[in-house]
Amino acid sequence: MRLLPFPFYAGLSPQDLRVHECSDRIVIPTVLYKEYTKPNAILHLENSKGESCGGVLHGGHDADESLLFVPSWMFYRFTETEVSLTSISTVACSHIQLRPSVEGALKADKIAAFQAAFQNYKTLTEHTQVLVGLDPPIIIMVEMLHPAKPATLLLYNVGVVGLTILPPKPRDIPYLLKTPHIGVRIPFVGQSFTLTEGQKDDAETCRARMTAAAKNRNAGGRGPM
Repeated sequence: MRLLPFPFYAGLSPQDLRVHECSDRIVIPTVLYKEYTKPNAILHLENSKGESCGGVLHGGHDADESLLFVPSWMFYRFTETEVSLTSISTVACSHIQLRPSVEGALKADKIAAFQAAFQNYKTLTEHTQVLVGLDPPIIIMVEMLHPAKPATLLLYNVGVVGLTILPPKPRDIPYLLKTPHIGVRIPFVGQSFTLTEGQKDDAETCRARMTAAAKNRNAGGRGPM
């Protein structure tokens, strides 16, 4: 079957589209719906590359029978969108480890937005990125779930779920190679030589000396200059 993100699902109002996009909902062809209908049916999607994700069955559609409609975040977890569809065991989540993209994600003035971000998720899959509607928006990464198997766990109506908030990962600082300003001296380890005043060598002689120096450096010596 082939995945398509919800923006391609005709008939969704703008409000419904926002809700569907911020969820784990999967909409399957109506002809298959009866095979999977049970409370909180968890569906597992996997392609030939081993990329996978899970979500909750949300209903059926009458479009092309080869299509599965999913949130955009789920669609982009797959580099190959031809997937197999299976139903997996319903296992309740008991603990979640979350990692926000910034510090202070659970400050008092952000709790409501944090809770709203997870409101439409009935299941969670490890390494899911959940968008929190702040200004500017932040990302919450689902780092780890307990129990560890299956990869997708039921979150809806399962009682108390433990929560651990991990610190944001340190951001990589790119190394910038800058051309030094004229007049700035750069220290180095080694020796340097200069030509005496008025001394001149042709290009061929310079190349020969540089070649000899390089060979001596490789041998651990010091080449002629």
